[in-house]
Amino acid sequence: MKAINIKFVFLSFISAILLIVLSCQDNSDKPTILFVLKTLNNPFFVQIQEGAKTEILEGQLQTELVQFRAGNSHDDIHSQRTFIEYAMAQRYKAICITPSSSDALNGLLAEALKQGLKVVVVDTKIDEKHLQEEYNASITSFVGSDNYAGGQIAARYILDNSEKAKPRIVFFEGVSYQETAQQRKSGFMSTLGKDNMEPVVSIVANWDRRQAYEKMNNFLAQELQFDAIFASNDEMALGAIEAMEENGIDLGDKIVVGFDAVPDALEAINLGRLSATVRQKPREMGRRAVRIALDALENKDIKENHSIDVEIVN
Repeated sequence: MKAINIKFVFLSFISAILLIVLSCQDNSDKPTILFVLKTLNNPFFVQIQEGAKTEILEGQLQTELVQFRAGNSHDDIHSQRTFIEYAMAQRYKAICITPSSSDALNGLLAEALKQGLKVVVVDTKIDEKHLQEEYNASITSFVGSDNYAGGQIAARYILDNSEKAKPRIVFFEGVSYQETAQQRKSGFMSTLGKDNMEPVVSIVANWDRRQAYEKMNNFLAQELQFDAIFASNDEMALGAIEAMEENGIDLGDKIVVGFDAVPDALEAINLGRLSATVRQKPREMGRRAVRIALDALENKDIKENHSIDVEIVN
């Protein structure tokens, strides 16, 4: 009987060890990073995803270790909340996110950080002061463009290329509560302010081509004079151009500047429909975000801010 008990204990011990080993193997195959994008309805965020996938392939990582989720629109905060909750419930190790709000997600992000997840914010900054003061938490890192400088570059291009000393400008804004939109607007307005100028009108089109098209039609119906347009992204610039073309406006007489340098915008520049765009590097953002998350998981030293330069393309 004693021999049987010893054998039983021994087999139980071996079984427990095997379960632990198998459990570890299963965990190693589970996704490590959840990459949350605002939407895939905008080619800019598609390019961020492509960049992330390139880093996975070139880094010879297992493709299933990084999973992607995206909302239905630029302001789909509800979906992003769901994705963050999912990452915590499924015990992901890191989240890379292009946030749809600068502060509405802070509570959940703080929970994720306190649970031990690394959080890399991409493209659109969150209100880090609010995160720290309200939740005593800090993100792992941020990677994105200098949007303020991009707005300045766009304004400078219009002023330098207009035949008029003070051109009349129509300004298209993105989602007003998002940090990206705020920074581009601030940079643009600061440069105009140096020449005591301001736009003829500011139009909120929420990054959307269709909204910009419809609102540009409404503006044109008022028969107000204008010389130039700055749209805070290419989708809005292209929507405004479509409206002008349908209304018989000669694009050669107007300066139209977009932001992002998406493929449709670059084609429009080649065709003479768009004057210029501020080039970001979304693929580089995606690549760096994945690399930063992986480095953070290996406890390497990580910079708090990774700024990517912007430039004018015409």
